[in-house]
Amino acid sequence: KRQRSKGGDSPGRQRVKPDPASSLDSWLNSGLAGGGLGGGIPLQLGGQLGGLGFGGLPAQEPVWMVRTAALLGREPPAGAPQWVVARMLQERQGRALLLADHSPQLPLSAEPRWVPFASAAGEPLLRPVDRSQGELGRLGPAAAPAVPEPPPLEVEAGCPVDVSDPAAPSGWRTGEVVSRTSRTGLYTVQLGPDAPAGGPAEPAGPGSPKATALLRGLRASQLRLRCAFEGCRKHALLMQRPPCDCDKCGRPLQHPMRSFWEFQAEMAEAVQVGVTSAQLCSHCYKEERQGTERRGGRAAHSSLATAVVTLGSRQVPLAGFVEVEIRGRRHLNTEQPEDSEQQSWVQCASCRLWHHWVCALYNPKLHAYAQGGGGEGSGSRGDGGEGGGGSVKVEPGAAAGSGDGDGGGDGGGGS
Repeated sequence: KRQRSKGGDSPGRQRVKPDPASSLDSWLNSGLAGGGLGGGIPLQLGGQLGGLGFGGLPAQEPVWMVRTAALLGREPPAGAPQWVVARMLQERQGRALLLADHSPQLPLSAEPRWVPFASAAGEPLLRPVDRSQGELGRLGPAAAPAVPEPPPLEVEAGCPVDVSDPAAPSGWRTGEVVSRTSRTGLYTVQLGPDAPAGGPAEPAGPGSPKATALLRGLRASQLRLRCAFEGCRKHALLMQRPPCDCDKCGRPLQHPMRSFWEFQAEMAEAVQVGVTSAQLCSHCYKEERQGTERRGGRAAHSSLATAVVTLGSRQVPLAGFVEVEIRGRRHLNTEQPEDSEQQSWVQCASCRLWHHWVCALYNPKLHAYAQGGGGEGSGSRGDGGEGGGGSVKVEPGAAAGSGDGDGGGDGGGGS
């Protein structure tokens, strides 16, 4: 009772972590991919490169065997195979979005379909492909992965990085690249002072009195990029979720609430429902759930699976809502895997240092002027010089562009 009175959550309910693909990330990616910002600076977001923690390009979709009945929604006809080859496009909350291989024996849909990992009776509906039985050969050439392996990334000397260290509290230690062997591709890194990898401490260079150890023979998979902007110096950008309201009662979904319920549709499901996302506060969600249970009686379990909540002119399935924890800015003090996978980077063509694209576009001169600091300001990144003579280089695999410099005195454009 005490827990319900404080946050409106029933005790013992398992909490679900927030979806890393927040609406802010989606807006940023859709607004920048293939487009530009500011003074005509074309930016394109890159993909997962080596072990350095880039995000943006989809990896090769794994191929699975799925029960034919799960794809058809009924028992397959006589003589049809019980398992078919399908490609997993997305996985979320115990379900997989599958695109089945074309089969002349089965009336399979050409659209992707959501399939749970297991049936209500606990019977598995997916299993890995058995290569020894030649099951992978059933996949047609049109469904073969078409995404090539990304080229290995070369980090120049002087770039701040994080070095993998299981003994460190965060699993990473700060450092700076000293050199890279062109023949073997191994790195020599100067470790910085003992500080958490997610903190604001700057990496100590070879000439710094705080420099500690010099590690040699490090592979690229043991390193990850660290933003060179002195106001960041982090690998992961910790973005707070934008504020939103309950779509039913209009209540703001913010502190002191501990969580809310969110629905997010993907591809074919969004076309059927008519919305891509919806939010409910805990009070409205519990009212809808309890009302469905009362109307369902003994068949409450099956009623919940088909229940819908009316939001305006749309009917959203109640079973599609998942609980999302509300995190304040003070809680964003550690780097989590979902944060690391959302990063996009750009490289200055002059100083060769890497920055988050958000940090590279930050203009300290304009910010100081807006805060009452007058018109004087100095750039903090790159060696573009006065007037911003630097240019922009995006990640390998994306088209390069040029901008107004990487920060510099007058002109101070983003990189």
